Parts: sequence; C-alpha cells; structure tokens
Amino acid sequence: MMNGPNSDKEFTAIVKMETPEQAKAISEIARVSGKRAEVALLAIASATDDSAAIAVLQRLNPFEIGLIIKGHDVSLGSATAWLAEPEKLAEMLAVDSQNWEQMFEEENMMEIQADALQLLATIIISTPDEKRRIEVLQALGKNENSFFYLCLPFIGHGEIVLVSHENLDRLSNEAVIFGGEIPADRLYKELLSELFQVIEHLDQTLAREMAKFVNSENEENESDWQKLKKHIVRLQEQAEAKQQVNPSGEKEEYESMFEAADKPKK
Repeated sequence: MMNGPNSDKEFTAIVKMETPEQAKAISEIARVSGKRAEVALLAIASATDDSAAIAVLQRLNPFEIGLIIKGHDVSLGSATAWLAEPEKLAEMLAVDSQNWEQMFEEENMMEIQADALQLLATIIISTPDEKRRIEVLQALGKNENSFFYLCLPFIGHGEIVLVSHENLDRLSNEAVIFGGEIPADRLYKELLSELFQVIEHLDQTLAREMAKFVNSENEENESDWQKLKKHIVRLQEQAEAKQQVNPSGEKEEYESMFEAADKPKK
C-alpha cells in the first residue's frame, strides 16, 4: 500500500538522500508502483522545492518516467508529467511502443489506441500551465517518433476537421470535430475531441500537420488495423534503433526492464 508508517519512513529516508541515490531509489519504486514513485518525488519537492524533484527526473530514463506517469491518468494528473523535461517525454513515448508486443493483435487495436490516448491526455490535457503545454507539444511535434505517437489515437476514426481560430475558445468538449465514424465508446470520443481541441488552440501548425497526416491515411486502401500496425512497427523500429546508439550498459538496463514489464503480474 502507498500509505502507512513504513511508507512514511521510506519517503523520509529518500528525502535525506543525495540526488543520485534518490533517483536510484525512485527508479526501483517505479518498477513496482508508479503512484508510489510519484509520492516519493512529491515528498522531495515538498522538503525543498520543485527543482530537487526535477533534478531526480533528469536522472531517470524515459521508460522509468513512463512507469510513473502511467500510474495516473488524465482525471488525476501527474506531477511527473508537469515536471519532466519535454524532450524526455517525447523519448518516453517512443519507448512506450515496445510495451505493445504482448497485445499486438487486431482485436487489441482499440486497446492500444486507448492506452496511447490516455497517456497523451495525461501529459498534455492534465498539465495546468499553458506555457508548459506549448513546450511539451513543440517537443512532441519536432520528434518524428512522438509525432507518430501523437497521431496514433486518431488513425482510423475519420477525417479531422480543423476549426477556425476564432471559434476555438467557444468549443465545448462535446464538439464533434470528425467527419467520419467515431468509436462507440463515448469517453474515448470525448477525450479524443478534447485532446485535438487543446492542440489546435495551442499550436495550430502542429494541428494542421496532424490533420494532414491522419487524413492522408484515410485515402490509403488499407484496413484501419493495417494502418495502425504499420505505424506501431515503425515506432518500435525507431525505438530499437535509438537504444542501439546508447551505451551498452544502458541498453542492457532498458532490455532488463522490458523483460520485467512483460512478465505477468502475480
């Protein structure tokens, strides 16, 4: 459990550590519970300031940051999503695609897209500061891997219709911005719509690039699953290529973490 005397003692001990030891401790906690890892980060920030927690996050690799953020969702928000470097969030999205191997079947298409949408919404929609949102979107937009990831939840769900700038502030989350079929899941539809509205409001250039990319997919004579699979494979290949340029020690660490993440929970 996250709370209790033992947890309090653990977090108190972590607060007293130096930054490298704090990062190592939080890395170990994240592999067990992303929520507990974030509580530890918040304890560090509370004892000093946000800069101390940011310094710890700078020492974590993208996979570990993903574990922490995934312990939350858009309704709860994640302090890690607010504090981690935008470039590291972009790297985290590229690494995240390797976790889809175990459900890489056609019937899991919506599950993959829903997971991607929830993660994107957590790092973009639940971030309270508009300037920070813009910085994150710029990082995701200039990184080819994260741009594909950003488009992933939209593929196969109809044409994206851009909204004129003067109407953006008046749109509600109920607004229908798609010209084609939309998933039957109402929550998915609403979250997808809200995510794109936020992107279009903050970065119209990125929104246009996304619309152009997603809408071009609709013109291809492939099934929605074939389109999605193509991009997932590309994401995974690029993530693997990125790991190969890392030092061998870091690569082995990444691989061992992926193996641990793939093991069924008891």
